[in-house]
Amino acid sequence: MPNANPHTERPRTETHLKRKLYQALIPFDCYHRKLSNPFRAGILDIYICYQGRSVWFELKILPNQLTPLQKNEMQQIKRAGGLAYGLFAEPDFSAFYLYKDEFDIIEYGSLTDLLKEVLL
Repeated sequence: MPNANPHTERPRTETHLKRKLYQALIPFDCYHRKLSNPFRAGILDIYICYQGRSVWFELKILPNQLTPLQKNEMQQIKRAGGLAYGLFAEPDFSAFYLYKDEFDIIEYGSLTDLLKEVLL
């Protein structure tokens, strides 16, 4: 069995992105929860309540994309007055992307900058 290179980094996952997001949320002092339902597909990953606003994120590591069910869920949340976004990250976390819709995707150098845009 070949020796593993200790300097080789494993690919990042949505769990890594979730942890990074939670760290970036600390200064905002907000309520947040990871959501899942094994009986209903399409539920967005993270719910945040900040200063009375409901914000939802679907987390993706590129090149993964939103599913049609997730896009539909985002549209329903927006129709109800909430905020819903796709939060995409490069596999090495060198850039983050806020997906508002098919035509509005913004690149950020840090999660903090992205959160300031959404929450403040």
